[in-house]
Amino acid sequence: MKVGSSESGSRITMKIILAFLMISVFAC
Repeated sequence: MKVGSSESGSRITMKIILAFLMISVFAC
């Protein structure tokens, strides 16, 4: 049951990391 919640959390973290990388690239 908790697997679904963990997967969604991991996806959110991945999106945050990707967004941060994109922002850092544009900042450069």
